Amino acid sequence: MFTSLLRGASQRYYPCSVEDVKWGNTQKEARIIDTLDPVLMQHRLVVCPSVIEADYKSTEGYPGEDVQRCRLMYQMTRITRDKGSLAYDDRLDAVAGAVAYWVDVMARNSEQAAIAHKEALRDAELERFMANSLSRGAEGGGQWASGVMRSSGFTRH
Repeated sequence: MFTSLLRGASQRYYPCSVEDVKWGNTQKEARIIDTLDPVLMQHRLVVCPSVIEADYKSTEGYPGEDVQRCRLMYQMTRITRDKGSLAYDDRLDAVAGAVAYWVDVMARNSEQAAIAHKEALRDAELERFMANSLSRGAEGGGQWASGVMRSSGFTRH
């Protein structure tokens, strides 16, 4: 329902698309960990230092204990699979959503690259085959055919 309301309101001010999150049906903590864990374990998440500084400065005006709990790095280092393990997980959830999007996009790009590579190998092999089979050898046949005839002892007169 919220998506429908947002879609209608956004079209009045700026024409853009609004999409539902595909992975919002599971326990939040497990979903965040399942999304971020493979990327973090492979050391593939790069965070610009200015993002960390901005995150730190953005919570300076928060009351007491909320200062730490609202920071991204705090959330990232304290999350567990237990339901409600973090008082605030909004920033980490946003990062997990971005990571999920890019993991999906990169997976599609790598699949397309693999398909293109296989097609290029197939095309090169076909070109090599056609060049060898259609070229004329010394005995008037294709190189493959004339080579087979010579090696079998058969010669044309």
